[in-house]
Amino acid sequence: MISAALFDMDGLMIDSDRAISRSYEAVLKEYGKEPQFNSRGIVHTPGISAVDNWKNLVKVYGIDADIAELADKKNRLHVEYMKEGVDAMPGLSELLQMLKEHDVKMAVASSSIRELVEHVVQQLGIQNYFEAIVAGGEVAHGKPAPDIFLAAAAKLGVTPADCIVFEDAVDGVHAAKAARMICIAVPASDNLDNPDFRIADATLPSLERVSWEIITNLSN
Repeated sequence: MISAALFDMDGLMIDSDRAISRSYEAVLKEYGKEPQFNSRGIVHTPGISAVDNWKNLVKVYGIDADIAELADKKNRLHVEYMKEGVDAMPGLSELLQMLKEHDVKMAVASSSIRELVEHVVQQLGIQNYFEAIVAGGEVAHGKPAPDIFLAAAAKLGVTPADCIVFEDAVDGVHAAKAARMICIAVPASDNLDNPDFRIADATLPSLERVSWEIITNLSN
């Protein structure tokens, strides 16, 4: 039986891909590099930490700089951009309320830094739903390793088998399944048919489509 729900943040709870990409783009330009956009119109890989993204980007762009410094620059810009305002994904508030009514414990497990996660949940006014937050940099290994979800389950005092994870990114789905948790993938519309999401227990086009019936059926 599901007793806890773990939420990714960027791209799942909020539509933040553009703000995140803007922060990477600004740092790339600072180092004299012209950002190259992928098929989704962004420069980064969603669902992984800034450090892991920069490990890839320094190779692609040939940047000779400290990865921790690059990640810090990006994170500071990201926080500033997000202060311009964030909007909850459709169905988020209804899903949180439904889970609360069924006494499901909730936590945020995000690759973003804690400052940003706390800012977002407060700005959306949903902080009272969550008993715990595990942020990027607080575990040994980022997604697709299971560390962040296992840490969130431990903070809630529940076993992994009793957790359901909501994720929008392939690496996040792999992390959830590596943690031996049930996972509902809610990819961006242009990524919905990605076969890599087949590892998820269910793939839905929106949080609006999540029902208690779906959750309970997946846990049986």
